[in-house]
Amino acid sequence: MVEIFDVNVPAISKHLSNIFLEGELEYNSTVSKMEIVQIEGERQVSRNPEHYNLDAVIAVGYSVKLYIVTLFYLNIKKPN
Repeated sequence: MVEIFDVNVPAISKHLSNIFLEGELEYNSTVSKMEIVQIEGERQVSRNPEHYNLDAVIAVGYSVKLYIVTLFYLNIKKPN
């Protein structure tokens, strides 16, 4: 999502958090945790990153772009 919407990870996290807090989407039906196992040096490391479905991606896109449009409307430059 960072690459798609040209924002940093904290911005995506903030928008997702707001989307779930406001009840726009339900966390359990939008997020899937999938185990990824990889070898790092001599260790086998297991991680469970969150994967978001298309509904979450669309909601974040709407939220991010609305934020950018609002900044433009207020004549403020987009933050880096």
